[in-house]
Amino acid sequence: MRRHISIALFVLLCSIIISNAATRRVPQDYSKIQLAINAAANGDTVVISEGTYKENLVLNKKITLAGLYLLDKDTSHISKTIIDGSAPTNPDSGSVIAVGSSTDSTTVITGLTITKGTGTKHANTFYGVSIVTGGGIDVNSGGATIKNNIIRGNTIIIFPPYTEAYGGGISFLNIDWPVPNKYSIIESNLVSENNLAGGINAAGGIEFWSVDGRIVNNTILKNNSYSVGGVEAGNTGGYGLKTVTIQGNLIRENIASAFAGGISISGKGSSGTINNNMIVNNKANQIGGMFIHDSCYAVIDGNYVSGNIALNGNNGGIYFERNQKYCIVQNNIVRNNNGCGIGTNMNSVALIINNTVVGNSSYGIIAYTGSYASAMNNIVRGNTGAAFAGSIYSSSYFTLDPQFVTNDTLYHLTDVSQCIGNGTTSAVLGGLTLNAPEWDYFNTLRPRAAGTKPDIGAVEHDLPSVIGSVINIADMPALFCLEQNYPNPFNPSTTIRYALPASAQVKLIVYDLIGREIAILVNEEQTAGWKEVQWNAGSISSSIYFYKLFAGNFSDAKKMSLIR
Repeated sequence: MRRHISIALFVLLCSIIISNAATRRVPQDYSKIQLAINAAANGDTVVISEGTYKENLVLNKKITLAGLYLLDKDTSHISKTIIDGSAPTNPDSGSVIAVGSSTDSTTVITGLTITKGTGTKHANTFYGVSIVTGGGIDVNSGGATIKNNIIRGNTIIIFPPYTEAYGGGISFLNIDWPVPNKYSIIESNLVSENNLAGGINAAGGIEFWSVDGRIVNNTILKNNSYSVGGVEAGNTGGYGLKTVTIQGNLIRENIASAFAGGISISGKGSSGTINNNMIVNNKANQIGGMFIHDSCYAVIDGNYVSGNIALNGNNGGIYFERNQKYCIVQNNIVRNNNGCGIGTNMNSVALIINNTVVGNSSYGIIAYTGSYASAMNNIVRGNTGAAFAGSIYSSSYFTLDPQFVTNDTLYHLTDVSQCIGNGTTSAVLGGLTLNAPEWDYFNTLRPRAAGTKPDIGAVEHDLPSVIGSVINIADMPALFCLEQNYPNPFNPSTTIRYALPASAQVKLIVYDLIGREIAILVNEEQTAGWKEVQWNAGSISSSIYFYKLFAGNFSDAKKMSLIR
């Protein structure tokens, strides 16, 4: 009985705590955002009405800080709810929002435009130098969920005695290493035109250092730095980061003077999953697209790595250095980069499997002296240098004409391609059995036809049977189905195909990254069968978009990319 009473009291206490959570409104209840934060208790919500607020905020509580977007999901509020950090009362505290150690992922920042921050100064840190971090948002020793914001136009300029800077847009960097930051989430933000200048600096866009978490569905655009343009994740000396997921982001036109234009992951004990990102048109002196280095482990799966520039002409696409671990590179499309497609160097070991490596200005796949790679089931064609170079074990690759679909930038195979069904499922390297991935670039199970071998390349042929058996689009489908658009990426038009096994009321809608409705392609009753719809994006800007099918009780959504 006493146990039952204590449980009842606990439930009552929880309900009282929940009911006491307050919503504090700015400017209706408080003239300043900081005043509302100061008055808030853990679990409260601070809601900010549209307007421009010249403040530099300190947030050290487990609360939600939000624009009106939180209430009605109207994305137009985001660009009109502006926190301007250009006039800090203390020039050493110039981050627009400084997040402290009493926070975690339940501290939420959403629906805001965060701009004109200059970063927070930390003198004589744990590792012996003075640094500046977080132009827009600076998270030190704590955690946060940063979602559906615009983080734009923040700039850190370093002057002595400060020698390093991190995170022009967002910084997670614990100056009290080896204690790591807490699990954190950066999701569905626009992080653009943030800059670091002077001294040694890294990550113009997002610095995710010494912290576990995920960076998903963001647009990371036109950020600028010395070391890394777009995203840097990792740790120093084995402290902090254990795993990070970088997924579904558009990482485009970022610039680094030195190392990596798009993404860099490094550090002993670090583990990264980098999948389904668009990494395009980034530029750096050494590595245009993606840099994996210094004893970390990574799975790089289903990315589109295109048009990146290595100014030294060596490593345009994906590059490993000082890795000392088996990393997996699978199902990626690596095309038209200035430099080699995929490269390993300095004790790096990589399994490079089921990729399409086409049109790069140097080698297709290279293992420089002192590194090693196993290359299986890759299509390597049309690169300026040799298809393979260096210490590469190639159990299966294809250099003849793979017979791609004409003008398809994702390199689907035609029905007569010799790549269909001619891949391998596994190989043995140094006594270790290496298996081909079970899914292709589009997350299609491979091999598509049961009892056959997988196709060679990143994209499994879409016929559910071996070569010679062609599906008839007029055949009556057995299930509701939404297929991947084609071509993808596209400019300016693409085709979407779906299946109706019975008549249904159908809606097909296009949304942007933050859930705003862009176009209604279908809204009518339709009869059973296969259907095709073409969408011309007109003057809509380059980005990742989602299209969703509603048919009766069925719904499904897929991602597509417009690149102009």
